[in-house]
Amino acid sequence: KSSGQNLLILLNDILDLSRIESGQLKLEIQPVSPEKLTNEVVNLFRPMAEEKGLVVESEVSFNVPNWIISDPYRLRQVLTNLIGNSIKFTEKGKIHLSVEAEKFPNDKLRLIFHVKDTGIGIAEEKLELLFRAFSQVDSSTTRKYGGSGLGLTISKKLAELMKGEITVKSQVNLGSEFSLSILTEKLEYEIPAGIQELHSKNLATSAVISIQEFQFKEQIKKFCERNGFLVKMARTAKETIRIIGEEERIGVFLTDLNFPDMNLSEMLNELKKQNPSLKLTVILFMEKELKDSYYLVTNSLFNRPGFQIFMMFKPILLEELSKNFEKAFPIKVLKKEKQNENKKLLSEKIPLQILLVEDNVINQKIALRLLTKLGYNADSALNGLEGIEKLKTKNYDLIFMDIQMPEIDGYETTFQIRKDFGKSKPVIVAMTANAMEGDREKCLEAGMNAYISKPIQIQDIESTIVLLFQS
Repeated sequence: KSSGQNLLILLNDILDLSRIESGQLKLEIQPVSPEKLTNEVVNLFRPMAEEKGLVVESEVSFNVPNWIISDPYRLRQVLTNLIGNSIKFTEKGKIHLSVEAEKFPNDKLRLIFHVKDTGIGIAEEKLELLFRAFSQVDSSTTRKYGGSGLGLTISKKLAELMKGEITVKSQVNLGSEFSLSILTEKLEYEIPAGIQELHSKNLATSAVISIQEFQFKEQIKKFCERNGFLVKMARTAKETIRIIGEEERIGVFLTDLNFPDMNLSEMLNELKKQNPSLKLTVILFMEKELKDSYYLVTNSLFNRPGFQIFMMFKPILLEELSKNFEKAFPIKVLKKEKQNENKKLLSEKIPLQILLVEDNVINQKIALRLLTKLGYNADSALNGLEGIEKLKTKNYDLIFMDIQMPEIDGYETTFQIRKDFGKSKPVIVAMTANAMEGDREKCLEAGMNAYISKPIQIQDIESTIVLLFQS
């Protein structure tokens, strides 16, 4: 089984390399959260690292934007390769993944990922071998650790596709540091409208933070400052009570519950005793080990008049914290028409008769569920012939067409539809896992109007419908 899996990995690597070198592999550019991606990759490898007694940690610099434009799949592929190698070649110590950003001309941004380990290291004269296809620094490495010798070659070429590079620094027996840089663009972060409203009315201008761990504390501090809050730090519950008592415009209190002098329940009681009319949003950062027993710690905290309490479990994603901020500070003044407009489903704004042609039952169910979330009650067909039969009995505005199907594939089905039912209607959107440039062109040549990649995301469906049908 292991040999079969290794062969499959090797074949996939060779296919990736050949696509890159022939110019057929194209990046799928979309919004990416660097922090979320970093956490996903670290969490993926944490169990493997813990089996070897290693620590895997991550750090995102305060100057890294919440969102950038890049290819999350290829970015993840490179980081996965770098961290996987670090774990493979490290017997004790830790692997540290950090992310920083540098400003670049023309509003561009250089994002740099550093993967640093305490592993076996590499001699300087052998560093140049690292990025050559099918090469290892020496034959004993292959025997002991395995690997195709293609991972870093592919990673280097993917980095170049993302207008970046991979560099390496290493010392034998001390460890290595691989740095991936990519050129990207920042997606502007908007302070939630409710918080902007509070700031504009001078109602909640400050945030109080009581967190013991320095790195985490700094991360949360920067997040609050990014949201326009003046940050005040407190080390103890008594210090927190004093700050909140003196400052009338505290908007939020964020804590990891590690007070040396009293517990949170006692502190909230004291705050209410000092100011019975106090209203305060409290965000608790809990250890992940407490996920199944948090109620033992927090049971006495909820349903307290004046306190709005949110719980989050570590590791904390700033994207999730941002969502909690939006819940905690909803905008109070909204035009009724805009409110009603936002509540409308896409199907109300753009009513369509939709047919889904997909032979995989699981993929079909997922796609139908996503369409339902947008308000569409779509019909489905399990193959091209069945899809053509349905078109004879009902007029459809839009068809989502799988490419690889039995009997007749998506290309042939589309060709037949255009021949029998006309070139303009219905609109046909290809759905396929293929990511090669030639496949896209083939879809358009067959008479399809657009193309979305699998796995299908609700945002892809929504943006495609808006693009094709909104006048």
